[in-house]
Amino acid sequence: MDVTNTGNETLTNIGAEMFADDPISVSDSEGFINRLEPGETETVKFTVSAAGSATPKSYPVSVDFQYDDSDGDTLLSDTYRLPVTVTEREGGSGNLPIIVGLVAILVVGVGGYWYYSRQ
Repeated sequence: MDVTNTGNETLTNIGAEMFADDPISVSDSEGFINRLEPGETETVKFTVSAAGSATPKSYPVSVDFQYDDSDGDTLLSDTYRLPVTVTEREGGSGNLPIIVGLVAILVVGVGGYWYYSRQ
């Protein structure tokens, strides 16, 4: 997931956490960005999987961010809901669905939202 700081101040100690409900699970649910300058983009990676019983379709996952602003205040973002798409497995071992990717998990403007929501 790409995170862009569209605000006017540098953000530090940015912790991202992803949450999901069955049949989706997140085994590596935390990401960290040390510093994000205005206009800068960094990538945060999560490990997401689907249960074998998952129906092929889009499922929501949630992600939020805790970060320090330029004044040293620690803030928590709103929670963002993003889609994950499950499709049928091709070939081999039956019709078990698998995650083929995180669809539309491009969070642009998170930094800007953080900055402007405080004003």
